[in-house]
Amino acid sequence: MMPRTGRQVTDRIRLIAYGDVLVGELILTPGWTSPGASHAAWWLLALDPGWMVRVPGILHICTANRCRSVLAERLMRHALPGELPVTSAGTRARHGEPIWPDAAVELDRRGVSSYGFASHPLEAALVRGADLVLTATRAHRDEVIAAHPAALRRTFTWRELAWLVSEVRREDLPGRSALERLAGLAPVVGTRRGRLQPPAPHLLDVADPVDGPDGAVAAAAAEIERALAPVIALIR
Repeated sequence: MMPRTGRQVTDRIRLIAYGDVLVGELILTPGWTSPGASHAAWWLLALDPGWMVRVPGILHICTANRCRSVLAERLMRHALPGELPVTSAGTRARHGEPIWPDAAVELDRRGVSSYGFASHPLEAALVRGADLVLTATRAHRDEVIAAHPAALRRTFTWRELAWLVSEVRREDLPGRSALERLAGLAPVVGTRRGRLQPPAPHLLDVADPVDGPDGAVAAAAAEIERALAPVIALIR
């Protein structure tokens, strides 16, 4: 059921809602209201209490939702088709905080915008709605699964998923569109979890680089980018 309230300002609404959490993410067309308006913005829709929508997509999670998960969200969103929802949240995040400055620098180096970003706490409805829940570390993954056991088969760390898809071919995934391939990815790779010899546990994590030594954010960005590359290649 579509909402009975809310203003249609663009034909490129990317994410309307996860469950009862209304986030309404949109991409504004170039030249709309300001030179920066071609980048992502958040649009809050009025909530109809009877409206419950599950929107498929990819959810990236770290702690504060200011560095690692933002990097993953914006890198993946930049690389994937516009109709595929990609968002992020933090297990200890506060509403409305900006991207960490060094993370914005790393995105800019790659030609990816950080414009309009604001942090979001992790909500249960976000986890329920996502086709893939991707986390920075095993600790984040385990926290999500403990709170949401039904998400077990679609929750991975970034580097864990990169390891699991290493021998998966695009033709192994069902569907012809990016959304269909995304929906089929977790079931396909989930069967590999118990059959493959896993790497050393620490190799499945991207450590928090905030307040780390010089170059820590750059190193984390490179790790995230490498981990996402084979996943992006399969989906798009």
